[in-house]
Amino acid sequence: MPKKWAWMVGVGAICGLLMGCGGFWSSNSGGQSGSDSAPAASATAQQTSKPTLQPPAQAVYDFLEAVRKGDDLGAERMLTSLARKKTQEMNMVVAPPGSDTASFEVGKVTMLDENRAEVLCRWTDREADGSFRTDEIIWLVKKEPEGWRVAGMAATVFPDQPPYPLNFEDPEDMLRQQEKIKAELARREAANRAATNSQPSPPRAGDSPESQPSSGVHEPPPQTAQNPDATLRR
Repeated sequence: MPKKWAWMVGVGAICGLLMGCGGFWSSNSGGQSGSDSAPAASATAQQTSKPTLQPPAQAVYDFLEAVRKGDDLGAERMLTSLARKKTQEMNMVVAPPGSDTASFEVGKVTMLDENRAEVLCRWTDREADGSFRTDEIIWLVKKEPEGWRVAGMAATVFPDQPPYPLNFEDPEDMLRQQEKIKAELARREAANRAATNSQPSPPRAGDSPESQPSSGVHEPPPQTAQNPDATLRR
């Protein structure tokens, strides 16, 4: 049975998640991100050497690099033990196919407690029309005996709604979240179509006066031999 792709990042415009979050460490250019406990690396340091990433950021970097190269096993090794177990039970892969045109940046680390952290990132890839699109994502990582591992992600799909979480440790809930996104996309598309169809069409050039809408004012008929009671028009 073919495996299901569980990472559905490109379902809509993902924006606003990283505004004002500082620098990023890129998969194809140097640069250390800022964090709650360490300042961003200088531009000189970015160009001359690769700064040491914080362990939570390194885990996300290793996971995304495996995704970018199409290394499904490598990406799976960077998941938490529970995420590996649950996704294997449902025959799922929490990564899209590898892409030679993709790049990513790992950014700010926010420690939630000593065993959990959030890591911000940007993922950029080429669209079917040749343009490049960048999605901005927040990753949840957890500390396990073998090191920090990826437990899930969240992304802003609709600007007027909070980020949608995808919990890799709960694939059934992850699929429910994806269905919610699909349903909301369908609802918005239907609303846009209805709004477009309800707009009145403007009058066309060359329309005769007879085809224009009536003003609603009715003039009395002229006085004639057949209609002697009609008011005489002057």
